[in-house]
Amino acid sequence: MCVFAAAAFGAAADEIKERNRVISEYYRLAMESFYNGEYTSAIARWTEVLKADPEQALAIKLIETARQKMSEKIKPLSAEIVRLAAAGSYGAAAGKNAELLALDPGNKRWITLGEKLGKVAALVPEETKQGKVQWLMRKSVNAYLSEKEDPRISVNASRYAWQLKPDYTAAAELKDFMETEYREAAGSERLVSGMNIVDQKLQSALTNIYDAKYDKTILECNDVLELEPKCVLALKRAGSAYYASGNKQKAKEAWLTASRIDPSDQELKKFMRMK
Repeated sequence: MCVFAAAAFGAAADEIKERNRVISEYYRLAMESFYNGEYTSAIARWTEVLKADPEQALAIKLIETARQKMSEKIKPLSAEIVRLAAAGSYGAAAGKNAELLALDPGNKRWITLGEKLGKVAALVPEETKQGKVQWLMRKSVNAYLSEKEDPRISVNASRYAWQLKPDYTAAAELKDFMETEYREAAGSERLVSGMNIVDQKLQSALTNIYDAKYDKTILECNDVLELEPKCVLALKRAGSAYYASGNKQKAKEAWLTASRIDPSDQELKKFMRMK
């Protein structure tokens, strides 16, 4: 047993020694690349260090330093990706993201973004035309691409776009895609036959007011305003929910916004006079 134990100990020690040698070599090569201004190569080698030993805090810091050095190249590309995605040019945005990954293949944010852009571009390579349906589709996708994803917006906006133009294949496919990506958000609310999602949520908001469920009313109204930013009825009902829950300041803000959209609304004028 002692012989076997000694052999195992020796093998483990040799393994550690070899790992340390490899790590040291990667550090040497990385620093050489870094000082030559070859930041992509330096990052790749420090990434190999982390694969060998994920606890190498120095490698993490050095990778961030190299990324900062590459900022002159990264910032314009990042800005272009944001611009292209916001405009609905998802195929082009995916191409620009590939350029970023070529600079820093281990960047988790860009890897994730690239995967998402690839999925979207396979369905809708481009959705740049003006129009309510196209605006909703872009809103849905941009909420999906955001680092801070918003499943509610992605699902609701894609559903509404499809409801407004059910014969538009791209809208239908995007709705199905978002419902698959965000099963929990999609499953939390069933669509009512014969009613679009905006009307459905406005009705739900009214029911919640009657049931004194003011938080739910406000949530439903906010969902509507994401889809129809100038919906006076949503602002009125949100204001009523705020007022009933004791937040008169927020109520007045909602009603004031609504009155700017529709100055002739007599009910709003009454609301604004409430103490």
